[in-house]
Amino acid sequence: MEGNDLQNLELLDIYDVWYNPWWHQTWFMVLCIVSGLLAIAVLGFVIYKKFFSRVIAMSGLEQIALEMKKLKNLETMDQSYFYASLTTLLKKACQEAYHVSVVHKTDDEFINFIGQEKMFDEELVASLKTIFDGVAVIKFAHQKTVQDHMERSLKVAVEVVNKLVKARKTQI
Repeated sequence: MEGNDLQNLELLDIYDVWYNPWWHQTWFMVLCIVSGLLAIAVLGFVIYKKFFSRVIAMSGLEQIALEMKKLKNLETMDQSYFYASLTTLLKKACQEAYHVSVVHKTDDEFINFIGQEKMFDEELVASLKTIFDGVAVIKFAHQKTVQDHMERSLKVAVEVVNKLVKARKTQI
């Protein structure tokens, strides 16, 4: 009997009664759900960027016009930085529109060059001269200029670039 009693006797270990494996615990389930949602969100973002976002192709002149719009916050901008950026953008615009290398030229060389060349419109030359006259003093001698002068210069520069963009579109 003793042999049968031992076989019928079930011994339960305390470990089997209270232990809940880690993959059945609440914190693991929540972590899996959050990780899955995060993976789905990242995958959705990558798919959206790859297949549904449009790349807008712009010409060089249109990019320059956008960069000029960034110069509108005149109150917080250093005057020498403003005029250095403005003159560089205008040189790039003329280089893009007329396919001549003028970005490397100084302001005086640029004004002399566009005044001598026949390809530049006289109205364009006059507009550029109003901006470039006296700019070297402001850029390098750090003289103060009036806020109105900066606003007028930016307005004329935007008009010049817009004319170049229109002229470029009519050529195409």
